[in-house]
Amino acid sequence: MLLLYCMTRNDPPATPMTGVGGARLLHSDEQSVACWYSETQPAQSSAQADVLAFHGVVNAFFQRGAVVPFRFPTTLPDAAALQTWLAANASEVTRELERLGPMVQMEIHLANPAARASGSGREYLESRRDAERSLADRARLARDAVADLAAEWRQRETRDGLRCYALVPRGREQEFVARIGALAGGATSRVTGPWPPAEFLNAALTRPS
Repeated sequence: MLLLYCMTRNDPPATPMTGVGGARLLHSDEQSVACWYSETQPAQSSAQADVLAFHGVVNAFFQRGAVVPFRFPTTLPDAAALQTWLAANASEVTRELERLGPMVQMEIHLANPAARASGSGREYLESRRDAERSLADRARLARDAVADLAAEWRQRETRDGLRCYALVPRGREQEFVARIGALAGGATSRVTGPWPPAEFLNAALTRPS
């Protein structure tokens, strides 16, 4: 079984590194695309160390240029299955690498304000609606603050609030952080990144079947 890490252009020299569990990192090429993987055994669950090792590999390639990362853990049964999938998708991957090469993903984590404690169910629901409106307003302010930086924007609700994703040119990450930091939000907002722009990819490319 193969564990897939990411896809890159196949012109740069390979970076010597090992994958999850110390496995040797291999690649399969199609057109101008290199798909990086390691051999693995089926597992019922993934240890935290495996997750960190996986993202360490992806990040090492990301520091050098554009990547199309796979979700962890994405597996295919063998090299033949990988080559078949890669042959069918290499053209689209090439376009994505070109489009996203000069970009990074920045994230804003907005915590949902706690609803006011109340003995009334109606008052509690009103408090929740107020909190949700506050969250939407903060997301809108953040988007407006980086409108000329963010080529694309995505956001989705989480259990704890709202997560916003911005596609930003490489080299302008600190400017992005500074603009968001200048907004009111304090401990209820957090900026992370840069990350590979996974949220702006065709999902079918990040988890082949």
